[in-house]
Amino acid sequence: MNNKKRIIIIDDLDLNRILMVEQLKSLNCDIEMASNGGEALVMIKEAAFEGKPFDLAIIDHVMPEMTGLETGVEIRGSKIAPNMKMLGYSSKLDSTIKRSYLEAGFEDFLTKPCPPEILIAKVEQILGFSKVSNDINAVTLNGKALSPLVQNLRVLVTQKDFEDSTIAKLLKRSGQFVKIEDDPVSALKLIEDEKFDVVFVEDDMRVMDGMQITKLIKMKIEEGTISSCALVGFGFDADVKRDKYVLSGAMDFIEMPISQDNLNKILSKVKKSA
Repeated sequence: MNNKKRIIIIDDLDLNRILMVEQLKSLNCDIEMASNGGEALVMIKEAAFEGKPFDLAIIDHVMPEMTGLETGVEIRGSKIAPNMKMLGYSSKLDSTIKRSYLEAGFEDFLTKPCPPEILIAKVEQILGFSKVSNDINAVTLNGKALSPLVQNLRVLVTQKDFEDSTIAKLLKRSGQFVKIEDDPVSALKLIEDEKFDVVFVEDDMRVMDGMQITKLIKMKIEEGTISSCALVGFGFDADVKRDKYVLSGAMDFIEMPISQDNLNKILSKVKKSA
């Protein structure tokens, strides 16, 4: 008897489906693909009739004829797969869309392009492969603990050469709402006008260095002229600079080059401190 978990990937783009199959190979699941909601509904119904129901449907949001949300609602309404879990994903960073998916019975909603380690960890968690710690979002991947998955934080990055910003790309991939400023004065004005959960400050900035910017933002928070937010420095020589940044009001300091897992750890700290 085949006890493998069964997954169906529903996406109108061939490349996206093939890429996701490759990313999920390590889970040793039976994976099938559908190019639209209508085709998926037929496949899900046939699989249930044959006694081989799918355990998880991974559904893209933007598709012709039926959106991912409409597909999920149709699946739930038809009751053809009452025990099948659903995971939505999209390139659109919109908390309203995510809320709609969760209210429709989806387990979660990821932002693409999604790093393979985050996708695998989330699928493991949904299918019950991963060990969950006291933190409901903490999972393990192949026995290795991964940082909790945090999304939808409002983030400002202050960085002098932001055109190819690695930290901004990683933040967007992990589902954050990101704005970038290369000028400290413009960054301070933006913080006064908008509410951010966390501000990442590059150490090697022009005009003012990262520590000066951190001190100034912290002072304005204490004065009540701007909303409270977490402050995180990033750059080189973290072992030397971390304590100095923390004394200046920062939550932490990240060493460059920045990894997704280290960034996730910081975002988890931000979420817990909010």
